[in-house]
Amino acid sequence: MPNRSEEHRVKSRAAKFSIAVSIGLTILKLVVGLLTGSLAILSLAVDSFFDIAGSATTLFSTRMSSRPPDREHPYGHGKMENFGGLLVTVMLLITVSYLFYESFLRILNPVPVASETIGIIGMGIGIVVEFFFSSFLIRVGRRYNSQVLEANSLQFRMDIWTQSFVIVGLVFTSLGYPIVDPITAILISVYIAYLGVNIGRKAADALLDRAPSVLVKQVEEAVEGCVDVVKYDNLRIRTAGSQTFVDLRVYVPRIFTLDKAHNIASKVERRIRKAVPGADVLVHVEAEAGTEGEKTADRVRLIATNIPGVRGIHDIWMRDVEGVTELDIHLQVDSDLSLTEGHRVASNLEERLRKEFGPESRIITHIDVEVDRVVHQEPLESAPEITQAVRKIISGVEEVERCDSISANSLDDWIHVSVTCVLKKDMTVKEAHAVAEKIETLVISNIAGVSKVFVHTEPPAEQK
Repeated sequence: MPNRSEEHRVKSRAAKFSIAVSIGLTILKLVVGLLTGSLAILSLAVDSFFDIAGSATTLFSTRMSSRPPDREHPYGHGKMENFGGLLVTVMLLITVSYLFYESFLRILNPVPVASETIGIIGMGIGIVVEFFFSSFLIRVGRRYNSQVLEANSLQFRMDIWTQSFVIVGLVFTSLGYPIVDPITAILISVYIAYLGVNIGRKAADALLDRAPSVLVKQVEEAVEGCVDVVKYDNLRIRTAGSQTFVDLRVYVPRIFTLDKAHNIASKVERRIRKAVPGADVLVHVEAEAGTEGEKTADRVRLIATNIPGVRGIHDIWMRDVEGVTELDIHLQVDSDLSLTEGHRVASNLEERLRKEFGPESRIITHIDVEVDRVVHQEPLESAPEITQAVRKIISGVEEVERCDSISANSLDDWIHVSVTCVLKKDMTVKEAHAVAEKIETLVISNIAGVSKVFVHTEPPAEQK
């Protein structure tokens, strides 16, 4: 996709060429009209003056729209291009009305032409020039979604038709049927007016921030394709020139972390930009409660994180007794708190959980001290004897293939042992945890002084 600077450079160059071509064609039609005395050709010269005004408007609006966003125009200046397209459309309709009026007068009062041959040659040259240039403008306008260039192209295309029928009229005039020229001009005026209204409506819709139905559908399909988005609302789409702006609000499960919610928002933005290339997308994320698949433990932990004084939650047990929810929870608080302060933290948590699970729910919290995560341990002189004893005990555990490492350290008067074991087969986490508990129980019950055993279990090498 072309960058913005290239886009504005191409559109500005097209507008400059449009002015030059319009001036040249106006001079051509004026000279031919004066030489032949044809009122139709002179009216085309007047029409070309409107083309010049339209081309000047095109150049001005594309230059204005190329300005970057600023404090007073945070969405940029692209609307100026839409305004220019609407203004050119109005000029086009004025020209068509004038042509219609002149054609009607010629039906009532036919005007003789001095030299049909000069008129036909002059209009033929104009047709060739305007055909190639209008094709160039329509390609640029569609490529960069520029209503003002499309409208300007339509002006030149209208001139091709009007000049073609002027030629037909000149031929029939030379054969003695001058009324054919104004009748055909009236039909073409109606057709061009219809096309001009369509271009004008497109520009007006952009100025009024009407969301194009095609864009809305593309964005909706992109958002609905994100499986982690529960729902979305407040979708707003606006266009300014060739730029499209999209902003919306998406809802994700409240148990998601901030990082995960941010990744979902980024995914939504990428999908929208893929559907609408170059779109400026803003996604606001909201948490949605009670989503499908939300586990009770996740709900409890999420609520606990918002209660001041809660250091951690573990061992959550839930029961449904005759439709009433019962929860037993181990609550960790700062070990230096007084019991009164710790009880206040527990009461706050219980009150919040009752709002979540219903006022009739029964919540029991067991207050634990916060476990230190980093402590300094001293190496043991008897570590070789202890590690050897631990290795012998583990060798009798049938689920264990081998021990990769064993270490023993002291904490005050207690001994902590750390073990890494490779199991004989792959297991569920629950099964592996049961093996680790078996090792812990055997070591503590058979080696005096050992108070804690940390067991890390690994699957067989081919399963990793």
